Amino acid sequence: MADRAQENARSLQVQSRQAAGDASQARLNLATQDSATQVQSQLGDLKAQISEVLTSDTLSTTPTVAATPVINSSGQATGTLVNVTA
Repeated sequence: MADRAQENARSLQVQSRQAAGDASQARLNLATQDSATQVQSQLGDLKAQISEVLTSDTLSTTPTVAATPVINSSGQATGTLVNVTA
């Protein structure tokens, strides 16, 4: 009878260790899921920021300053001065 009780105790210890391992794995999975959710949210925010920049006027390719004719030494308009700085 004592042998059976000892065997039951060992079985309970094994089950307890397995349950502790399962709980630990569940906590790890939950932490991983939380981290993935945060990263996904941050990527969504970044996507929105990039979209906003791309649709804003700051990257417009149309010039905002009217072209001014260039006057030569004879007082004639010879063309338009183009700003070549980037």
